[in-house]
Amino acid sequence: SRDIDKVIVSSLCAPSIFAGYINGAMEVPFVGILTGSVTSVLIVDYTRLYREGQIDEIVRLIHQAMFKTGMVLIPLMFFLFLMAPEIMVVLFGSKYAISAQFFRVYLLLLPVRTLTFGAILRATGRTWPILGQSLLTLPANAIFSWWGVKYYGPLAAAVVTVITTYLIAVPYLVFWIRRILGVSVRRLFPWRHFLFLFFYSGIASLLTLVVLSLWHPENSIVLISWSGLFFWLSLFLIYTKLGWVDLRDFAFLTAWRK
Repeated sequence: SRDIDKVIVSSLCAPSIFAGYINGAMEVPFVGILTGSVTSVLIVDYTRLYREGQIDEIVRLIHQAMFKTGMVLIPLMFFLFLMAPEIMVVLFGSKYAISAQFFRVYLLLLPVRTLTFGAILRATGRTWPILGQSLLTLPANAIFSWWGVKYYGPLAAAVVTVITTYLIAVPYLVFWIRRILGVSVRRLFPWRHFLFLFFYSGIASLLTLVVLSLWHPENSIVLISWSGLFFWLSLFLIYTKLGWVDLRDFAFLTAWRK
């Protein structure tokens, strides 16, 4: 179901357009490794806590996992969105600069990757909603992607993929998690922390744009490196100021001096 948009674009569009689409319509490779590692750790804790009936502790872990992964994924979404054209040029050449528009749409899925609902469903022995989610999103994605590509072009396929994720897949899983844990949507998500992550990621992006207006390297690799250095350093300083990052965690970097 995750690749149905690519199948439809390949069948309705020219090979050159499909090549541009498939290069851009992708998720950031290491994100799966990050979220998979978090899930593998949490599923053990979720299983134990659910057996003990500690629902409040499960909710606390959900908030903690979403916030910790969000500290990386939310600003990553902002930075890659900012640098999308240059990244596509570096990876695939100037011929595929058009892939940036598809890549930017797919980046909007990154906030969803902070969710650990799959781990909760497995921990509680209720895995069938995962299958149900696929059975719901697949036909919707296929029908609306086909219609969108036919009348509006390949970008519609990426947009439909994001919309069906947020309007069908996420609400469906939230429904079952609420039913299993007996908590409200307001309590289920760390809304305040996520708003802060979006806000400060936006601040770092605006500061980066200001710096690029002062010096904009022509070389794409230099541009990405320079922007990345400023963006992530700005965000690190913000996180440190807010107390979200403890500098003592980096003490090992200077341990060799002693």
